Amino acid sequence: MQFFGRIGLLSIAISIGSFAANAEVGTSYPKHRGDSPLSYDAIDIPGGDFNVTDYRPYTLDEYMYYDSYAYQIDVAIPNNRYVGDLAEAVANGALSENVRIFIPAYDVDANTVPTGDCDWDGVADTLYPEHNEVYLNGELLGVLDGDDGLWKFNSEFVVPIEKLRFPTHPGDTAINRVQVAIDVKNKNAVLSSGRVGCRVWATSIDWIGIKFDAADSFLFMTGLGGSTDSFENSGYPEYLRRELGINSKIVGHNTANGTLGCSNGELQSVRAHAENFILEAKKQAQLIGSADFHAIGHSMGGLDGRMALNMLTAGKYTAQVGTMDGQPISHELTIKSLLSHGSPHEGTVVADYFGTRGVSEVVADICDLETQTWELANQFLVSGGTPIATIGADADSNGDLYVDINEVEGNQIPAEFKGVDTLQHANFLYRLIYENESVEWGTELATVHGIPMLVPVVVYEPSTPNPNDTMVSVRSANGVPNAVSETSLQGKNHGTILDTESQSQALHIGKSTLGWGAK
Repeated sequence: MQFFGRIGLLSIAISIGSFAANAEVGTSYPKHRGDSPLSYDAIDIPGGDFNVTDYRPYTLDEYMYYDSYAYQIDVAIPNNRYVGDLAEAVANGALSENVRIFIPAYDVDANTVPTGDCDWDGVADTLYPEHNEVYLNGELLGVLDGDDGLWKFNSEFVVPIEKLRFPTHPGDTAINRVQVAIDVKNKNAVLSSGRVGCRVWATSIDWIGIKFDAADSFLFMTGLGGSTDSFENSGYPEYLRRELGINSKIVGHNTANGTLGCSNGELQSVRAHAENFILEAKKQAQLIGSADFHAIGHSMGGLDGRMALNMLTAGKYTAQVGTMDGQPISHELTIKSLLSHGSPHEGTVVADYFGTRGVSEVVADICDLETQTWELANQFLVSGGTPIATIGADADSNGDLYVDINEVEGNQIPAEFKGVDTLQHANFLYRLIYENESVEWGTELATVHGIPMLVPVVVYEPSTPNPNDTMVSVRSANGVPNAVSETSLQGKNHGTILDTESQSQALHIGKSTLGWGAK
């Protein structure tokens, strides 16, 4: 007997490695333009959790005395890092309790006591060391430190996070004002003649930075068909917000993303989904002011996630996360981790079965789920060191090789089976996966009208027992090379692998191995 393996499977390796052509330039932001020896990027890259201003004409990089204004330096610093409910984020550890303000200042004579006769009446006046007060949104934080003729990096201003203004909705921008009142004590000094004020000290501020720490957000990647219903109905996003104080977005897509017909092993559909995911991730990054995410994929979404990681490894993709002094700040898009629920990382026999019935010739998504496709794809897909954790499930909770009405509740059934006996076909699919390694077209020698010839036949390759969730075997769901965590759930089908118990297990995995909630 011979097998008809799909021609062009080697093109998987070619297409997987060909995405760098669409890559973009990496992280970019305005260059430091002041005179202090310490640039702001020595602290962190501007944008996201680090809001910076370095250019304000007639304000920054100017040697300034006090004047009639309350503040000689008053700069507005935009913050577009959306974190949702501030109190909830802090309570769950998703947002730092404090924010730190950095100010490089020049020639702050904080330790020098001046002498002089400011009002020229022949009597020495009582004057003071330089006392420059720093304010955040009009609230006094403290005073600048420094010495004569030297740059001093002031980093001791630590403020409760509640004092900082954050956007109230994705896409909004909050404005925080940092103000400096120069030489306040001498401005208010009463001189011997009764006159008030003596201009003694001046200073120069190079740049001002506001730094806090926020945990990375989540992106959910939908399964076959691209509908967001499974994640929306599961309450998964709400669960993570309650437990971690972190917001998320569900990324859907079209069934075949505009692609019809089998792509001869090129993972054309998976690639299209991954490209769509990266585009949506960039949009979300601009809305929340951060380009770092954790990804959670269900079913085919886990495969799309691995392809996205491969694309991000092959080249840089960037997203604008904010502005600095009117100039854009772009960060490299980063997926910090991927967790998959019921994803066929070694393909699924169900796709093989439908492929022999012509379905994959109409819907490319089915073609990209076949077992032989992933036998080769797993040799070439790379994650760039991003940790991947997997969750699989066996719908048969009692081991009787029969999926009963309780075990099938909440399951996802292929569209071809809808409107028919759900229980009957859940068991058909369970046994199909349980008993077979693959299903594909082959040939066998037969005599037709007395003439020996090879005729096409469907070949079922027997397997050792393959427990499964009626769509994906446990082995395939946990089939990612070098996964950091593999979990097998009992009594969960392809739908309930997203239920509350599964979410609780996912949270444990995410916090212990994937860095969920880490700042």
